[in-house]
Amino acid sequence: MRNRPDRVAFAFGLVFLGLAALWLVSQLVGLAPVTVGWMVAGGLMALGLAGIVSALIGTRRRHADDPHR
Repeated sequence: MRNRPDRVAFAFGLVFLGLAALWLVSQLVGLAPVTVGWMVAGGLMALGLAGIVSALIGTRRRHADDPHR
């Protein structure tokens, strides 16, 4: 049996990598801290929305595969 990657750890890794990349770009380009804050907030909202959609889709698929239903 194959080991599956941990999705939560992968998601947090992507978030931290994105934050580091955003910080680097803001330092190189000279973005205002307020702009960076809004970008981070928008990215976190998008991740939350993706998590909700993923949970809803996963629940529907599990119920569709249930032979007792």
